Amino acid sequence: MTNSSKKCIFLITLALMSLLFVGLSIGPSVSEAKRSFARKGCLDCHQDFEKNYLDKKNVHAVIEEQSCEECHIPHGIVAKLILKETDNKLCYLCHSKESMNLDQTGVHTALKTGKCVTCHDPHASDHGGLLKAEANDLCFECHDQKPYTKKVVHGVIKDQGCITCHEAHSSSEQNLLTEEPVKLCISCHDRKDSGFKKAHGDYPVERISCTVCHDPHSSQQSALLKTSIHEPMAEAACDSCHTASDGVEPFGLLAEGAELCMNCHDNDAMQGTGAAKHEPFETGDCLSCHNPHNSNHELLLVETGNQLCFECHTDMEKSVKYPHAPLETEDGCLSCHQPHSGEFAGLLSAPPEGEHCMSCHSDIQADAEKLRESHVPVTEGMCISCHNPHGSNGEYMLAGRADQICYDCHAGAQSNFAQAVVHQPVELGSCVSCHNGHGGENSAFLKGRGADLCADCHDALLQPATQEETEHMPFADRDCLICHDPHASSFAGLLSDNQNNICSMCHSD
Repeated sequence: MTNSSKKCIFLITLALMSLLFVGLSIGPSVSEAKRSFARKGCLDCHQDFEKNYLDKKNVHAVIEEQSCEECHIPHGIVAKLILKETDNKLCYLCHSKESMNLDQTGVHTALKTGKCVTCHDPHASDHGGLLKAEANDLCFECHDQKPYTKKVVHGVIKDQGCITCHEAHSSSEQNLLTEEPVKLCISCHDRKDSGFKKAHGDYPVERISCTVCHDPHSSQQSALLKTSIHEPMAEAACDSCHTASDGVEPFGLLAEGAELCMNCHDNDAMQGTGAAKHEPFETGDCLSCHNPHNSNHELLLVETGNQLCFECHTDMEKSVKYPHAPLETEDGCLSCHQPHSGEFAGLLSAPPEGEHCMSCHSDIQADAEKLRESHVPVTEGMCISCHNPHGSNGEYMLAGRADQICYDCHAGAQSNFAQAVVHQPVELGSCVSCHNGHGGENSAFLKGRGADLCADCHDALLQPATQEETEHMPFADRDCLICHDPHASSFAGLLSDNQNNICSMCHSD
């Protein structure tokens, strides 16, 4: 390297060092640089939060103090909601279970299986207790509003809301009541008031549950009485059934069971001439079905429609794919059965088969009469030999799988069909794919003639030949059964015999 080159490099290096020195001398100090990156508060970034929450009437204490880190873990640049604990565990960091009495026997479902934020806003609200809505409106978000908004509504619900009688979180009483039911009622309703005494016939009703007669929320009747009212009760004539109000046992009965009921109700008129009697009716256990005072169901029934029957007949309650249509109507079980007594077994008003079924299914009978051949169970009125009168999981309400029903009478068929190759409908137990259960135009009750029946499944196979093709005579005649067995066979293709034997039947030469 020449002297001139070395000199040039030295001058460039000196110039760069001078620039660096000047830059350091005029730049900020390290401490000044740190001060320029001052820490920001949460609201410096979350300005929308401030606008949405901080102007509300009630703000969560930790929000007022801007102590977001009581619940959240700081997340830095990446936007992500990170809480210190999951679900209610976070709330319990400050609001202990003991302070909410969660050791009680009854805990609000929304709290026990849900989350505090189901009802409360964790940041702020215009409603007391940080609730998301007014108390009653909030309750109706989970509880169906209809039972609480009938014609006559309990005044305390309208004026003060649900939490007047119910605890919001937990209680030792049923239904989260604030205290024992009768005590709760008489805390507002003075039992010594003359109007109160007159309405109850001077009986000490505070000894029993008020909800025996009254709906605590709302009713279609005045005084919150239930919909269906026993006449003596409506007239405050309690002594029609009970001993005197000033007696030793004011709620004692003048007689026991049906004997008491029959003082007013005519047993013969209710029983009719039916030979078969409903067991509760026969034993005089009227109260197994009826309420003696009042009820939210007509005729003082303790339950509505089919649900009343299912109280005892639990095996009938099961859900099935094809229920009997009358069970789905308003009359339900009473479409076919009598409540007290019936002329025939099962409390039926007509013979259990045939005549009784045809009172609704007259079209079935009319169609069967038009058929050339009728199935014996139809002509003999043996409907329930094949059908379940209440419904089943089988199409047409069949009492079981179709083939098993058929085999009950056609026992030999089951063994005949146990062969190497079985027609798919037979294998699936679907006899009714080909046969009509009530009858038909031939003795086999087939739904179609010849190949027309086969074509329902084998349509592609039965396409006619083209001009270039020659059709086998049985195929051209659409006579499938010359070669095939319709149920089962020992030979492939459901052939009715060995292939050579079948061919030689026509081609003997």
